[in-house]
Amino acid sequence: MVELVRAHDWSRTHAGPIEAWPESLHTIVNTMLASRFPMFVWWGRELVAIYNDAYRAIIADKHPQALGQSGSETWAEIWDVIGPMVEHVFSTGEATWSENQRLFLARQGFLEETYFTFSYSPILDGSNTVRGIYATVAETTGQVLGERRLRTLGDLAARTADAVEIDEACRLAADALAENRWDLPKVRIEIDPEATAREGEIEVASGSIKLFVEPSPHLRLEDGYRRFLELVASQLSNAVERITRIKNQLAELDQANRAKDEFLAMLGHELRNPLAPMVTALELMKMRSADPPREQQVLARQVGHLSRLVDDLLDVSRITQGRIDLHRKRLELSEIVARGLEVATPLFERRKNRVIVDVPATGLVIDGDPDRLAQVLSNLLTNAAKYSDVQTTITVTAACIADRIRLSVKDEGVGIAPEMLDRVFGLFVQQSQTLARSQGGLGIGLAIARSLIELHGGTIRVFSAGRNQGSEFVIELPVADGVPAGELTANTAPASIPTW
Repeated sequence: MVELVRAHDWSRTHAGPIEAWPESLHTIVNTMLASRFPMFVWWGRELVAIYNDAYRAIIADKHPQALGQSGSETWAEIWDVIGPMVEHVFSTGEATWSENQRLFLARQGFLEETYFTFSYSPILDGSNTVRGIYATVAETTGQVLGERRLRTLGDLAARTADAVEIDEACRLAADALAENRWDLPKVRIEIDPEATAREGEIEVASGSIKLFVEPSPHLRLEDGYRRFLELVASQLSNAVERITRIKNQLAELDQANRAKDEFLAMLGHELRNPLAPMVTALELMKMRSADPPREQQVLARQVGHLSRLVDDLLDVSRITQGRIDLHRKRLELSEIVARGLEVATPLFERRKNRVIVDVPATGLVIDGDPDRLAQVLSNLLTNAAKYSDVQTTITVTAACIADRIRLSVKDEGVGIAPEMLDRVFGLFVQQSQTLARSQGGLGIGLAIARSLIELHGGTIRVFSAGRNQGSEFVIELPVADGVPAGELTANTAPASIPTW
């Protein structure tokens, strides 16, 4: 630019011949031309332009016409933005500062969206009169566009992260992309492999996604712009593939779960078929002898145990298939406690457990299936005995708390490890394999108990301080509809239930 400035006929401009330039203009032009940072000078009110090589790259197609031309003529398309800044410098002698200013420049054959950080400073003569403007300029277009596109990609990822359906992901993606109209004036998302671009659109494909975009008329479709569009399509494709993968996995799990349910149902029925005649034969043998031999007693106990396991398997099958029918009626909780204790009494006696029962005989009225609730309680009581040392205490208490009836079974047994508390009600979950096997069972009793209690509109929870610290199972059931509040607390006498 040094040669171009020297060779230019400045006498034809308002700056006058170069020999007549004041010393201040000579000095600042020489400094500017030697700098590698984009700079220019607008001299006089006519804003005669002089600039260096670095600024020449910025103005692109406007060079060389811009040299010696009035700034207002060169930048007519943005004069409504920068004109007031120029006037401010001339009228006040104060410099201006603009950071990442958006300007639509006609420098490459179209109105281009650009961003600049620049400052206009006054050039003063000896009398402190503003004779011109000295400007430093840094184009920040790449930085601003990059940050904007990163925000769009981040928003796209955040919005589609929790989508569970492909249509939902596409809708959320469209919402995210609609917020960046500068890069994406019009976007169409297609999962149809036969979809094609319409007039004015470009196609960007990734996986099963086709992104059709009408590019911004104010941006060049250069490598950075294309890469951004490819990242948008790739990110959306990843979201769709994630949803498809999860749906396929869920379908496989559902199929496996159905197969498991069908197997359990078949297994239960197949085991029950030979058990029925075995139970009948044992009953007939018992009728013939008042004092059956020890082998017969062992056989009877084992057949009874096997019958309970089969019943549990059938219950699991019914529950998982939603085929449990409750036969509800209004009843006192004490009736359920009595029936549960009746089942567990032989085990308590063998293990010499001390059982404390604090349950009102009347006043705790529920609406439930007595057989199923007794099944739940007997399971909790037998577990309390099995997993406790001999001669330890098991406590059963009940009370009414607001509109809920709370029943607690507490033992002094092996306790439950903290990591097992959230899992203990799962199917086939057993805390200690060795201990579980020594005590028998399939690890499904508590899962059945939870399902049955939830079918009654209640909850069951477990509390334990850890290994060898005992456990407490707490059941809460809703009070039967229509029971007056006074009736719930009218009779708090203990139930006529034996303790050992």
